[in-house]
Amino acid sequence: MTDKMVTPHYEREPENAPGPFHVEKDRCITCSLPVETAPETPEEISRMIEVVVGSCIAAYRYCGTEPEILRRLVEAGCKAQCDALVPRRLE
Repeated sequence: MTDKMVTPHYEREPENAPGPFHVEKDRCITCSLPVETAPETPEEISRMIEVVVGSCIAAYRYCGTEPEILRRLVEAGCKAQCDALVPRRLE
């Protein structure tokens, strides 16, 4: 995947694979599984979108800018997990 990335809004789990899909550090309370392999094929991307959609506490995020992936995530109700589409939170 040659997706351009924006700066993630939240710190990534250090075990995450490089790439736009990631898990927020210390957020996932159920499985705590990082994104171990960056999705590349259409099938892998679809599975990763399913993971983002199914995350019980929205710990999986997308900091990429690929329009089709953003569209699919927004249509699935996951706009808040798309760092390119939501304002960065202030701490």
